[in-house]
Amino acid sequence: MVDLPTSEFHRQVLWTGGTGTTEIALNSTSVKEFLSKDNTFDLVISELFYQEAMFMLAYKYKAPLVLVTTYGNSMKNNILLRNPLQLATIISEFMRIDSPTSFLGRLHNAYFCIYEYIFWKYWYLPMQDALVDKYFKDLPRPLPSLEELHKNASLVLMNTHFSYDPPAAYLPNIVEVGGLHLKETDTKLPEDLQKILDEAKYGVVYVNFGSNVKSSELPAEKKDAFINVFKKLKQIVLWKWEEPLLENKPENVIIRAWMPQKEILAHPNIKVFIAHGGLIGMQEATFYGVPIVGIPVYCDQYNNLLLAEQNGYGKILDYHDINEHSLERILNEVLKDDSFRRRAREMSLRFRDRPMSALDTAVFWIEYVIRHKGADFMKNPALKLNWFAFQMLDVYVFVLVVVAIFTIVTVKLLLAIVRKGGGRIDSPTTGVQRGPMAIIRQIFERAALFGRRGRQLCASSAACRLMNSKCAVRYGLVPPREPSSASFFPAEQNSTSEMYEEKVCAIPITRLQQYFVRFIKSAQLKLGERRAAAGTTFAAEMKICRVFAATCSL
Repeated sequence: MVDLPTSEFHRQVLWTGGTGTTEIALNSTSVKEFLSKDNTFDLVISELFYQEAMFMLAYKYKAPLVLVTTYGNSMKNNILLRNPLQLATIISEFMRIDSPTSFLGRLHNAYFCIYEYIFWKYWYLPMQDALVDKYFKDLPRPLPSLEELHKNASLVLMNTHFSYDPPAAYLPNIVEVGGLHLKETDTKLPEDLQKILDEAKYGVVYVNFGSNVKSSELPAEKKDAFINVFKKLKQIVLWKWEEPLLENKPENVIIRAWMPQKEILAHPNIKVFIAHGGLIGMQEATFYGVPIVGIPVYCDQYNNLLLAEQNGYGKILDYHDINEHSLERILNEVLKDDSFRRRAREMSLRFRDRPMSALDTAVFWIEYVIRHKGADFMKNPALKLNWFAFQMLDVYVFVLVVVAIFTIVTVKLLLAIVRKGGGRIDSPTTGVQRGPMAIIRQIFERAALFGRRGRQLCASSAACRLMNSKCAVRYGLVPPREPSSASFFPAEQNSTSEMYEEKVCAIPITRLQQYFVRFIKSAQLKLGERRAAAGTTFAAEMKICRVFAATCSL
């Protein structure tokens, strides 16, 4: 299963296997006898792990439905109950993503959530519906769909906790109860194991790959890598080995076909837990503060181990990377670096610090649902909306249409104004054609610069306020006036240079920009036959403007 793609794992194992195990249960003699009796119940509790046909028991007994997950968050459950998906930080439960928050990681997560939901609804769920038709024949028709029963679940108990899992937003009827099976216990270890653990001077390395992954089925080269590394350790190694014998077993290695895992992990002499990353085992290691070396094989194991590694009390060793060198390096790193032990203890304190234990929390909310007859008020009111309205897509589309219409109308109006104002005129200096809006914008910028300098340097100068403006006189913007004795320029200068020839006209500096704009409009109207003349006039006018700026800076 290590190399099985996630999509194929869903098809071949979860969906096909879930349908098969559900039918085995419904077809068993004891279940058939139970269903044939006229029982009544206040509540129906069902596992949320690919046995959806069992949801029909809630309809049969007319009781609220409570769902329990043993594997943590469920994306399809979030979709159905209209809980926020939070795809940027919450990973699909059985999807391996090495870098979940990267762009490709988030894209992969979003893609797989959509893929899984579509195939679950249209390929897998009809198989569960067929089991309902086959084994619930006595129920009155029409039957509610399994999807509707899931949507209307009164309570979902999630095997997660924010102290360990990524914090997420949940509706009131989705409650975190991670670590349901964990509590302080007085259960003692078998005497032989108790003695081994108590007398382990350098501590104990505990190895257990769960019930589905068997150590005895490891390939020979990987098994030899474990043996060669373990015999170099000074610690005792407790190894769950499913066969009676282990060839070339080192003296410090003790094998058992079964071991009481919780009690072993609770012992203070456990230094490292080598595991496959199953959620239950990970929660036990977290609860008791034991560092982890994880070798993920399939399903949610990589995601569970990634959380431990990110929290600083675990290291991941990929299955394909198992060899003597890599195993020795990672195992010694966790054994010798005290930070792993310290972080594991901190995580244990966080995981335990709750107002109620996980089991008491679950009991409280189950009784709460019973007391309030299903507690429909805890469900998301968006369940009454269709998906389009729930996602606010109609509102977003309306806003986009309004913005698009406004943008189109504005652009068309601007184009109409430009076209009405004339074509394009040539730059007198470069010969490059320039549109009127560009020229006006440049004139405004220059005029604003000259106006600021004039106001700063010549605010108290009567001479500047009485400056001659050839552009204003030539184009009739202001009427010419007779020379005055208050002329700024000396008479001899006026007579020697045509540039300084002057007819005084009081033109406020603040109106200069208006004159430039009117000049451009006037020049545009005289295009065509007078294009060359307009260009000459423009060049002469800009020379006068430069003279004006230089004069005001005196």
